Amino acid sequence: MQTPRTIVIIGAGEIGQALTRGLSVNRDKVILCDADFNQACSFVEQLKSTNPASDVEALLCSYEATWEADIILLACATCNEKKDIARKIRPVASQKIVVTVEEGVKDLEELLPDSHIVQAFTGLQVTDFERSYSQKNTIECMISGKDQEALNTVTGLVETLGFKPSPCPIL
Repeated sequence: MQTPRTIVIIGAGEIGQALTRGLSVNRDKVILCDADFNQACSFVEQLKSTNPASDVEALLCSYEATWEADIILLACATCNEKKDIARKIRPVASQKIVVTVEEGVKDLEELLPDSHIVQAFTGLQVTDFERSYSQKNTIECMISGKDQEALNTVTGLVETLGFKPSPCPIL
């Protein structure tokens, strides 16, 4: 049995919410972080009402949230927002897995040189997440990165969310 991890999802937009919803049914603790704290809180309350056993919470501060994280998922709206968050969390993201759902891995590697950067969920839509729950392992999810242990961990997350992992060439 795997020890529960703390997974921080930064960005409470559609993809961030889909990731939170899918990972909240796991034994892991999930923290949803967004500058729009009211949106994050509202979504977390909705999740808890449908699944009271889920260990999910909302936090406003990405630095505070990632302090205790094992895995950090960047589901930010823009590239500039992702860069700003990377700069902010750099002191507490060392040796942690940081997953970006968008392009820009090289930028993250420069901003977070001591983190294990993985790209996953790129190009997926909210409807893909909804279908993945009912059509397990039929929708492919690209995963790429340089650290094999981080890739293995993210592969597990991809499978938990019902996607079929599709490894891509090392970045």
